[in-house]
Amino acid sequence: MKRYRKKLSGPFLDRIDVQIEVPRVDVEEMRQETGPSSKEIKERVEKAREIQSGRFKGKSFQFNSDLSGRWIKHYIPLSRSSEKWLHSLYDSLGISNRSFDKIIKMARTIADLAGDEKVGEEHLSEAVQYRTLDHRFWSE
Repeated sequence: MKRYRKKLSGPFLDRIDVQIEVPRVDVEEMRQETGPSSKEIKERVEKAREIQSGRFKGKSFQFNSDLSGRWIKHYIPLSRSSEKWLHSLYDSLGISNRSFDKIIKMARTIADLAGDEKVGEEHLSEAVQYRTLDHRFWSE
């Protein structure tokens, strides 16, 4: 596995939005009905897509993932403390500029799914968790 991982470059991994480890689930646990139903999740996703469509009405992009450069700052303003926290992560984890932007865009999507108008540190924190696979496992 290590040899295979070394064949994947950092820039290639940066282009993968969500990078998580999915552990094997026990059969008994898998058969239990816990959490939201597929229908409920679908409704949340459709609502988030509507929010994004409305936010970007009249623009050449439709979704948070389509944003680049100046549009990220324009459409996803962060509080001073969130910005400071994210910058410290940037330095301590050594993430790339592309990963930095993807974390912000993913945090905006997480906030949309939660129905929150502003992106907070809890959204950023969750987004970081979806982007750390490359740093936890690929750099070994």
